[in-house]
Amino acid sequence: MPTIPDFPQALLDEHHHWHRAIEHPEVGPGRVYPMGTAGGGLEFLTFHRNFLAQFFAWYNATSFTAAPFDNPAQKASLPASWTAVPNELKQAGLGWTATWAADAARLDTGSPDFATADALGTFIEVGIHNQFLHGATAASTGEPTLNGFHSPQSSHFYKIHGLVDYWWSRWQLRHKVRIKELAIEVKPRVTEVLKNRAPEVKQRIEEVKLIAREVFDPPSFEEVVNPAIDPVTVASLGDRLTRLEGEVFPKSVTFIRANERPAVDQRHDEGASPGEPG
Repeated sequence: MPTIPDFPQALLDEHHHWHRAIEHPEVGPGRVYPMGTAGGGLEFLTFHRNFLAQFFAWYNATSFTAAPFDNPAQKASLPASWTAVPNELKQAGLGWTATWAADAARLDTGSPDFATADALGTFIEVGIHNQFLHGATAASTGEPTLNGFHSPQSSHFYKIHGLVDYWWSRWQLRHKVRIKELAIEVKPRVTEVLKNRAPEVKQRIEEVKLIAREVFDPPSFEEVVNPAIDPVTVASLGDRLTRLEGEVFPKSVTFIRANERPAVDQRHDEGASPGEPG
């Protein structure tokens, strides 16, 4: 299978740097979690999913003149993802063993499943991806580039990593369904707990209302005249009550303030008729 023509150097360098930080350090931060460590599996899955998205954004928008990529049907099929390890790789001469068969079956069926995407990614990366898929595909297709960090130049790279991403998507789907199942299981328990706690919640609401009344309500007459309250408190309560009474029942109302009244000349004083010009 021919190498993808005019492959973007920036993408090639990004992939090379992610696997070997010493190479092309100018293209980005590279890998954060080493292979086999906590976080490394999820990073492996995430990086390659994003890399596939970048590649296909370029590939689908590019018109090629070199065969077979100049043929639209072949162009679409060449990097199309596998959804299972293909039969042509399941050969003893390519390294296929009962171990890889069992691993592939587990990834296909999710039995037994992986607790986290990180565990899934580590299982794939350190196992069937590194030790079988790339090497076996390189041998069966005669593409040695698949054994190196410039493997994205081969259309088979996208079949391999499309399969890896397919396994991850299947895991995500299984766990999405499981989350829904758990929600159905938990809902009655939550409802029961809320029902049992309802009186407690109601009592707490009443306590909050009482506190709010104490803070915002004006003092009552009994509070002011209660002889058991010390004089300072009585004075304070009395001042509050007086101020509130003044705001609610003003002693006098001025409809027009003095500074807003119009000037009155002598003729008004002498009895000019209302409505005449001044």
